[in-house]
Amino acid sequence: MRALLPLSRDQHRRERRLQGPQRIEQQFRWVTDLDYHGHQLQWLECQETLTHLPSGDSTQSRFVHLTNLELSRATVVMLSRTGRLRWKIENEGFNTQKHHGYALQHKYARVNWQAAKNYYQVRFVDPKPKRELWGKGPEPERGKDLWLENLIRV
Repeated sequence: MRALLPLSRDQHRRERRLQGPQRIEQQFRWVTDLDYHGHQLQWLECQETLTHLPSGDSTQSRFVHLTNLELSRATVVMLSRTGRLRWKIENEGFNTQKHHGYALQHKYARVNWQAAKNYYQVRFVDPKPKRELWGKGPEPERGKDLWLENLIRV
């Protein structure tokens, strides 16, 4: 993508704002009309520097987005913020499902794709079938695997 940036010299924008004790500087660059198997895509990069004003310490981050939405000087800031928020929601949601009691793991998709979809839907939509398969009381440690085995048989 960096090789295409010189062709898009007018496609950049710089933002600077204060937010509490921090100064936020963002530099946006983008490339439009990328053809990928007949789909028109746009590439957007945000390089962000956060400076803690009392101490002068700064951190730099780079965010890259690929989208089919139209990019322009008027839309890049909003699209980058929205993309970062969407990533945060999806990442935190999956992290909760994987590590905080839902027992969702990648291994379920390796056995049988239909079983993985069934597992996900039953696990998060209706708690009643889960109780019937696990039995009453707290889930035993092996109960999670037994539940999946029973679901595959159904």
